[in-house]
Amino acid sequence: MMKYSLWQFKNWYEQHNISLSSFISDTDCDITTLTLCDTLPESYEKHTAFILPADILDDCSGFRSALYYNQNRLLFPVTSPEELFNLGHKMMETYQNWTANLTNLIFSDTPISTILNQAQTKFPFPLCMYHKNGTILYHSDDWPDSFNPDTVTKILPYFQQDSSFGKTFFLQAAAPSEGTYIGYIPNDSSGEWALFTKETDHKLQPGDLHIFMHIANILEHAFSFEEGLTVGLHPMSKWFSLQLDSNSSSITSNSYLFNSDWEYNDYYMIAGIHVEEAQTTIYSRLIDILTNKDFCCVPATENIAILIHLGNEFPADLSVYTNRLQSLCKGYCVHIGLSLVFHGLQNISEYYTQAQSAVLEAQDRNVMLFSLVDELAKYILKSSQSIPEVRAYLHPEIQKLSGADKTSGDQLLTTLYTYIIMGRSISRTADALFIHRNTLRNRLNKIRQLISIDPDDEAQAEHILLSLIIHPKDC
Repeated sequence: MMKYSLWQFKNWYEQHNISLSSFISDTDCDITTLTLCDTLPESYEKHTAFILPADILDDCSGFRSALYYNQNRLLFPVTSPEELFNLGHKMMETYQNWTANLTNLIFSDTPISTILNQAQTKFPFPLCMYHKNGTILYHSDDWPDSFNPDTVTKILPYFQQDSSFGKTFFLQAAAPSEGTYIGYIPNDSSGEWALFTKETDHKLQPGDLHIFMHIANILEHAFSFEEGLTVGLHPMSKWFSLQLDSNSSSITSNSYLFNSDWEYNDYYMIAGIHVEEAQTTIYSRLIDILTNKDFCCVPATENIAILIHLGNEFPADLSVYTNRLQSLCKGYCVHIGLSLVFHGLQNISEYYTQAQSAVLEAQDRNVMLFSLVDELAKYILKSSQSIPEVRAYLHPEIQKLSGADKTSGDQLLTTLYTYIIMGRSISRTADALFIHRNTLRNRLNKIRQLISIDPDDEAQAEHILLSLIIHPKDC
C-alpha cells in the first residue's frame, strides 16, 4: 500500500489550483487514510489524516478548511472540507492505480526502460537504474547518455556503506552542467543497483521525493519477492531466451530493440559461462553482476548465455569486452567461451553453439576464457568434416589409406600429411614426427603399396593435401 505525506497533498491541491498555506515541520510519509470530520477526535488510528473546518484548530482563523496530520497542517481559505476530501481521495486512488500498473508491468516481463517511462506519468523527472560496476542498466528516454567519470567515482562509495535500510543520498555532480542527482540504493539480496533521478528545469519538491522513493521501493520489493526476476531486467532477455530454445521460431520484435537501444543489423557476439560451483544462487548473482546495457544475460542449459552488443561497426579491439567479462567474473570459478563476431540477429543459435564449444575448450585447457577466433582454422575444419558435400571431395585413396591406418596403427595419414607439408624432405619429416629416417622410409613404402597414388606426384599433391586436411581423422 502506498503511503502519502502532506507534501504530496500540497502538490496535488496546488496542481488543481487550490489556494492554500502550509505548516509542515517534518517529511513523514505515513498517511494511509483520509477522514472527513467536524471535530478532531481525542483518539484515532495511526496513519490517519483529517479534513475538518479550520476554526476547530488553534491559530487558524481566517481559513475555511484544514488538512491535519501529526501536528502539521494545510490550511485553505476558500475550499470546503467536502471538496478537499473528494479531491484528496481522487489523488490516493490515482496513485494506487499507478502503483498497481507499475507492479503489473514488472511481473509481466515488461522491459525496465518501459516501466521507468511509465513511472514518469506521476514523476516527471529523468530516471535510471545504475549498476555498481559503472554502467547504466536502464533509463527513461530523457536520461543523459552517461555519468561524468568523476561523478561515478563519487557514487561508488555509497555502495560500500553497510546499512540495514536502503540508502538515499544527494550528490552534486562533478560537472556543474549535470546538476544534482538523488540516488537510492536498496537493501535487497544483491545490493548491486541504485535508482537515480535528477532535477531539470522543473525543481524537485519534497512530495516528488516521496514518489521517487515509492518507485524505488516498488522495484526493490518486486526483485526481492521473486527470485531471479533480475534475469529479465534486460529488454532483450525474453527474446534471447526464446532464441536459445531449439523449438522456438520467434522473430525479433521492434519493441525489444527499441527498448534496448540496439539495432537489428548491429554487430554482436555470444559468450557462454560455465560455473564450476553449479548453484542457482551463484548463477543468479552472476547474471545480476553481468547484466548491463551491452550484456544481455540469461540462464541456459548448464551455462549462462550472454548476447553482447558490439555497436554498429565491426569492433577494432575485442579486448575491451573480454577484459570486462573477466573483471566482472573475478572471484568466481568460471570458464568463459566466446563465439565469433556476427552481423545481424538472424540464426543466433548457431553462434551460441560456437560459444558452447569454446566453453568446453576453456575447461579442457583450464583457462578462464577461450575465444573461438584464437583457433579459427581448427574449428572451420572440424565443422567442414561433417558436411556430406565436402566429404564427397575427398580423394578415394585417402579414404582407403584411412581404413588401413585404423588397422595397422602406423599413423600413415599423419606421416603422409607431414611429408607433403615438409616439402617431401626425409630429414625434416622424420624430425617433425620424432622418428628415425628408416622408420619414415618404411612407412612411405607401405603407403605406396596400399594406394595407387605416389606421394611424390606433383600433379595430385593439391588434391591429396586438401583431402588430408579435411579428413575427419586428425592428421
